Amino acid sequence: MSKRKAMYVFRGSPPRGDRGWIAQVPGKPARFFADARFGREDAFNKARKYAKRLTNRTRVNPETGRYLHKKPSSGVFRFVHLNKRGKPAVWIAVACIEPGKVKRRQFYVRTHGEKEAERLARQARAEMVKLILGNQTS
Repeated sequence: MSKRKAMYVFRGSPPRGDRGWIAQVPGKPARFFADARFGREDAFNKARKYAKRLTNRTRVNPETGRYLHKKPSSGVFRFVHLNKRGKPAVWIAVACIEPGKVKRRQFYVRTHGEKEAERLARQARAEMVKLILGNQTS
């Protein structure tokens, strides 16, 4: 069996008690590969191939194995402090560049104007997505 970590493949068992490998890709149907049916190593290989087939390879960074779950347009939103008078509205771009580290960029409506602040936030989010996916050639 490969010592290499497999994306979306977990060791587990369904309610009936068989042991095996579960291939579970977000937004796709999970599938169980039983040790009793395939053997432990073959079950792992089949689960890994199934998970690999289900993932959209354009959304996975091959070096880190990180999968971008959301559309590039998400992660951009408008925020206004309701409890603090005088705080300006901002457009914020958010992404998790490294596991556990969230990166935010803020663009103030007062400084840039509404449309320009939104455009800058969407542009910043697109750059963050490129970093996540490893497509740094632009």
